[in-house]
Amino acid sequence: MKPTPDPEITNRILGAFQNTPVMNIEQVAKSAKTTAITATKHLSRLAKKGTIKEYPCGRNRVFVATGGANI
Repeated sequence: MKPTPDPEITNRILGAFQNTPVMNIEQVAKSAKTTAITATKHLSRLAKKGTIKEYPCGRNRVFVATGGANI
């Protein structure tokens, strides 16, 4: 059984995009006060839902808040 994502962390991640609409994983984790691994899992889930978009940028990934994000 997979654990359900913590809605508090998801809200903190989405709130981080209010201040800075384009961030990498480390920036998101720092803004949301969580680990990079946790941020990665939440960002992947949000990208699948279409709330944010994910773009490869060399060895890193950049995440951008979409217009459809409920932020």
